[in-house]
Amino acid sequence: MGMDKTKADEYLKDEPWRDLTFRAVLWLVISGVASLVAFQRGLSALDVLDRTAQSIGPLVNMVGTFAVFLALPALALKDLEFLCPSAWGQESRRGRAGGWVRRLAGDLMLWTLGAFTALLSAVGTAVLVAGVGRAERWKVAGVFGQVLLVTLVAAVITILVRRGAPSPLVREISGVTGIVLAYSVTIAVGALSVLRSG
Repeated sequence: MGMDKTKADEYLKDEPWRDLTFRAVLWLVISGVASLVAFQRGLSALDVLDRTAQSIGPLVNMVGTFAVFLALPALALKDLEFLCPSAWGQESRRGRAGGWVRRLAGDLMLWTLGAFTALLSAVGTAVLVAGVGRAERWKVAGVFGQVLLVTLVAAVITILVRRGAPSPLVREISGVTGIVLAYSVTIAVGALSVLRSG
């Protein structure tokens, strides 16, 4: 039995940014309601922020890093399918495997975006409810800016993985070898930076 299809689904999925915006609004509402429930139970806004950061932070770091590293091969497989559909298309074994990689990468990136949205909501709620002293203002603004920047980067990667078109890299690099080399170098540089920071 197929999944329910509506005009709303078609409208949202027609443009990936619409789908992400819709999901982000839902995530913000859910995070806001969770914060309000925590306040009613006697927790302060700073306690809510601290608990959210401690519970989500390490998981986002681990799953988010894995999601980004999986998104790069997913994008490479999508570009290869566009450049050479006979060998990498959905009718081939490699193409079908690539479809599963893209689905997994897209879902993990969506989860990562949801987690970052929850963190943004927690920081925003702490500022609005608890207020921020002059001494803490720049520190909180810096944390909020960092989380917002990472969230926007994750959103761009998610859109690139989930949309129907290949990545913009295909316009710059023609040929299967060039695409494979470009993504391989990107993954290697990213892995080295993660190893050095860890």
